Amino acid sequence: MTKWGEKNGIEFWTMPPERAEEATDVLRNGFFEDEAFCNYSGIPEDDEGQRELSNLAVICAEDGICTMAIEKQTGKIVGVSYNKIQVTPSPGQKGFFEEFRDSKCKSKTARVLINEMIWFDHLVDLFEKYKTDSGAEIMFLGTHKDYRKRGIAVGLVEATLAAVRALPPSKRPPIATAIFTSPYSIRVGRSLEFDEVITVAMKDKILNGKPFSEHPKIGQDHPGAIVMVKRLN
Repeated sequence: MTKWGEKNGIEFWTMPPERAEEATDVLRNGFFEDEAFCNYSGIPEDDEGQRELSNLAVICAEDGICTMAIEKQTGKIVGVSYNKIQVTPSPGQKGFFEEFRDSKCKSKTARVLINEMIWFDHLVDLFEKYKTDSGAEIMFLGTHKDYRKRGIAVGLVEATLAAVRALPPSKRPPIATAIFTSPYSIRVGRSLEFDEVITVAMKDKILNGKPFSEHPKIGQDHPGAIVMVKRLN
């Protein structure tokens, strides 16, 4: 387990697989109930959907590039970045998210959210754009609701980029990708100089006949979702 930094009494570490399930508490108390696409998919009200997405997160920790923020004084996990090394699937094979959705998802809400993730992945071929066959995807970035406004999200993404750069050359993706969906995560991407590849306004995302912008937790002033990429070379 590697420590990547510390600030404001918070330490940033690579998340070992044996702590990945424990760390999903942050998803339940800082991601599922506030993230825009989770809200419009109905995740906060669906325990089964939350369990399935937590299982997805735990699986991703096996890649060794997930990161966690730990309060130094208590040892509590207060922030997480669940990340996944994505590779171009072989012809005729499903991508990672499609395979997980079809083999491990029964809840409607989790399937809706994963479909949105797949939809964004298909908006633009980032592998083609950046001339690569792999990327490190920042999938679920969340801070526990009791520990916000302490720079935790920035620290987690910085730790993620460091963890990817530390991989052996044969396993190291040359880019990190993210779909940042809140004003806060968008600021994180911009502060770390991610490329802004494509923006989708919340009013243009429709579910069950209604735009995402009509959800009370999203609102008309939400800047939308932005696909961002950071070159790691």
